[in-house]
Amino acid sequence: GGEGGKILRKDESIRVSRVRAGAHQDSTTAGGAGSAGGTLRFTHPAAPPKFVRRIYEPPKLIDLLDIVAGGNGTGNHRGKGIDPSDGKMTPEYVDARCLGDGQYWPVLWHRMIDGVFMPNGRDGAVQLDSAGHSFDGFPETLGDSWGSIWARSKKVEPNQDDNAWVSQITDVERFMPDGRGVLAFCPNVGLTFDLGAIHRKYSESRPVRFQAAAGLASSDIMPPLADGLVDLWIFVDGRLALKRIGLSRKDGPINLNVDLAPTDRFLTLVATDGGDGISSDWLILGDPVIKLVPAKAEKE
Repeated sequence: GGEGGKILRKDESIRVSRVRAGAHQDSTTAGGAGSAGGTLRFTHPAAPPKFVRRIYEPPKLIDLLDIVAGGNGTGNHRGKGIDPSDGKMTPEYVDARCLGDGQYWPVLWHRMIDGVFMPNGRDGAVQLDSAGHSFDGFPETLGDSWGSIWARSKKVEPNQDDNAWVSQITDVERFMPDGRGVLAFCPNVGLTFDLGAIHRKYSESRPVRFQAAAGLASSDIMPPLADGLVDLWIFVDGRLALKRIGLSRKDGPINLNVDLAPTDRFLTLVATDGGDGISSDWLILGDPVIKLVPAKAEKE
C-alpha cells in the first residue's frame, strides 16, 4: 500500500481502534483532513483464529409419540403408528381387527422400540420384551385388537381415516395439558420401549420417570350406554410397576407416574379388555413422555 499503509501476510490480522499506541505497539496513526484520527494496531497470532461453536444441551424429556411416529424422541413427528400383530410401521391408520398369534414381535425399524405383542392369559405366561421377561397374570382374552397403535397430534392428521375411532375423539384435549398429543390403542395390546437404547442415544442423560395421562376416549358416534372397561398394566424389566383394573370413561384422565432406575432397560405398556371384549375400549395416553436428568445427577 502507500504511505501509512500496512501489508498483511499469512496468519496476520488487523484491528482498528481509536486509542493511542503504546511505546511497544506496532502501530500506524491514521489522520488527515476530514478524519477523526485513530490508531491501527497489528496483531500476529501464533495460531489460526478459533470460531465459537454451538453448545449442545441434552434433552430433558423424550416424547414417545415422536418415537412411535419414527422420530428420535425430541421432535414432533405424528400421524404414524405400529401394527400390534407384527410390529411393522403403519404410515396410515389401519381401521380393522387385528388378530394376535401369541408371539413377541421385535420392532426392527426403530432402535428405541423393542417390540409389540397381543396378550392373552389363556395361553399362560406372556413375553414382555426381547430380554425374555414374562408375566403370567394377564386375564384370558380373545387375543384380538382393533387398529394401529397410533401417535395422534392434537388435530387430526391429513392422512388419517376420518371414520377411524382415533379421528372421532371429542375429548382429546382433556388428556393432553401440554398439547403434545395422544398415544391411542385398543386392547389387547402390549408395547415395549427400549430404555437402554434411549440412554445410549442420549448418553449425557438417563431416564428417571415415565409420565402420561390415561383414560378412555369419548366420541359423538358412540352409543350413550357404551362404556367399555380396560385393564392397564405397566412393567419395568418385567416387574409390574402399575396396574389399573376396570378403567372406564367415568374415571376421566388419571395421571401415570412410574419411576425408572439407572439400571432399568425396558418399559412395557399393556392394555387388556377388562373382561367385556374390545368394543368401545378406546384407550389413550395423553402427553406420554420419559423424563431425563443429567447422567450424574441424583434422581429427582
